[in-house]
Amino acid sequence: MSTTKKNEIQNEALQTWIDNNCKGSLAMATGSGKSRCALLAIEYLVKTLGIKKPKILLAVPTESLRDQNWLDEFKKWKMTKYYKFLDRYCYVSLNKLENNHYDLIILDELQNITENNSKFFSQNTSDRVLGLSATPPSDEIKKMLVKIHCPVVYEYRLDDAVENGVVAPYRINLVQIQLDNTNKYIQAGTKAKPFLTTEYNHYQYLSKQILTLKYAGKQKAAMFAQLNRQRFLGNLKSKTDVAKLIRDKYITNDRSLIFCHSIAQAEEMCSDTFHSKSKGNSLARLRAKEIDKLSCVKALNEGENIPDLDSAIIIQVNSVERNIIQQMGRIVRFRPNHEAVIWILVTVGTQDEVWWEKCSENLDKQKITFINSRNL
Repeated sequence: MSTTKKNEIQNEALQTWIDNNCKGSLAMATGSGKSRCALLAIEYLVKTLGIKKPKILLAVPTESLRDQNWLDEFKKWKMTKYYKFLDRYCYVSLNKLENNHYDLIILDELQNITENNSKFFSQNTSDRVLGLSATPPSDEIKKMLVKIHCPVVYEYRLDDAVENGVVAPYRINLVQIQLDNTNKYIQAGTKAKPFLTTEYNHYQYLSKQILTLKYAGKQKAAMFAQLNRQRFLGNLKSKTDVAKLIRDKYITNDRSLIFCHSIAQAEEMCSDTFHSKSKGNSLARLRAKEIDKLSCVKALNEGENIPDLDSAIIIQVNSVERNIIQQMGRIVRFRPNHEAVIWILVTVGTQDEVWWEKCSENLDKQKITFINSRNL
């Protein structure tokens, strides 16, 4: 990697923010140095503007980012002398703050901003706002919030970072899975007349149910039915079995993350897990290289910096591009001779294909290999 190039990107991003009156967001690929840009912004306040003791708010989505990850960044860049200037909060607590004035507000993982968070901006004031995100929000409400409070002023995409040698090259193995139409293991019917059915038949039933509700004008019920179908696709036995095959045959010696759709699936995939109900210190053990594989649900989608990961399995996609970019970002941290390998599972002939087309539209198609699961 050209360290010089990475520094150039960070300095260019920071200067763009400064030129925009120190208000705006940096949309930069994971691994390209968003966090360091924030540290450089703090240094700019102190050294260039002469604000010796700046009052700074740092907003993050999770407690681990608030209490550990950012402290690690300050230590990494030998800037711990600035850490004492931070007031650190999770997004869920922002609206509790009132009557404060900040020299700088840093909104990390900006895509987590909500309408509720906007109360913070009406209850407090600031001279400067810096947003950080690998993938700015795509839904209309959050896009509006970003535009109001800290519009994107600099953008640096994942494939740009790969081309510049700022993050590791990657390849995607898109594994295409067929719905099982033989094994009847899915509970169906009513309490009075229960029966077992196949994945294929149950998917057809769920899809028909969604259409029926839509045509009847029952949009809310149709939305819940769509969520039910997504849960069904994410937890398919056929999909979990393929993920296990990849784990045992193709990434045996890798340091890997396995992104699962549910806690039950995560527990089935790995003995070491990280999710809302997991116990122990599996994430710390992965960082310390005491274990090589960790299954998770959503908790590791953003912000976490885990060294020397080789590969990942993504069991379920959805239509949000941000999610897949964030998950890939855990694996593409640069190190010499490292090519990140991402295995993504998609069930053909289902809504999976629609979601994949949507979330992958900005990925380099030359980096994607299609694999029939029957050929694994």
